[in-house]
Amino acid sequence: MKKLTVVIVNWNGLENLKKIIPTLRSQTYKNFDVLISDQGSTDGSVAWMKKNRIKFVENGRNTGFAGGANRGLKKARTPYVALFNDDMALEKNCLELLMETIEADPKIGMAQALITNWDGSQVESTGLVVTYGSFIATKDKYKPFVRTIGGPKQVDMASGGATVFRTSVLEKVGFFDEDFNPAYNEDADLSIRINAAGFKCMIQTGAIVYHRSGPTTNRLGYEGRLINHRNRYRLMRKHWTAYQWVKAGLWFPFVAGFFIARKPDKAVFQATYEFLTGQLDKKKWK
Repeated sequence: MKKLTVVIVNWNGLENLKKIIPTLRSQTYKNFDVLISDQGSTDGSVAWMKKNRIKFVENGRNTGFAGGANRGLKKARTPYVALFNDDMALEKNCLELLMETIEADPKIGMAQALITNWDGSQVESTGLVVTYGSFIATKDKYKPFVRTIGGPKQVDMASGGATVFRTSVLEKVGFFDEDFNPAYNEDADLSIRINAAGFKCMIQTGAIVYHRSGPTTNRLGYEGRLINHRNRYRLMRKHWTAYQWVKAGLWFPFVAGFFIARKPDKAVFQATYEFLTGQLDKKKWK
């Protein structure tokens, strides 16, 4: 199999790096390098990477997920590149299965692992789907994880984390769109562009990745929810057809009612107002 570069975006994630790096070093697939894209960490990450002879690029500041990912992915000089969150751990055959999947067909542009929660009790993602009201949701989230004989399956969209990309496809369609910084829906946007260029998005259900999710999202609070809704409108503006816009409009009263009934949260209404009044581009994250 051809050479792979594994990119990890890190921002003050030293304790996470200490967990994911050993799982990379124990992989059955050996033909890869690790490259950390460091976002101006101040927790000792850089000193630790130097001590352990881990390659890294210093971005000097937090450039958002898409920005950090791009700075790492563009440094790679290998036919394939992989992207993982720092708060993940890989099973030993994960990279081997992902590489077998993506090399099996030159029309495959990206191949995602099956992501579970940290203790492996629940599925966290088997790809992405468009749901009611044009929200981007993760497939099979919260379903009990039952280990079965895994295999590759084509999906409409795949997650940006725990994924191997064909480098030539990224160079053809473009890398992550940094208008979606600091996070949310940048992977859906990239998946749509990969599909539009005639390539496939795949999930390899036998490749298992454990993810310690939640802390960063929880810290963002209201601001995080607002960014999510803003980026949903950015994605819709960029890709949605007339039919999809009509469908989204028909569902909006039900979406609004859901957010009012579930718990009062004006984030979706604020983002909608900004979109309708042309203020969305003024609200880009810096």
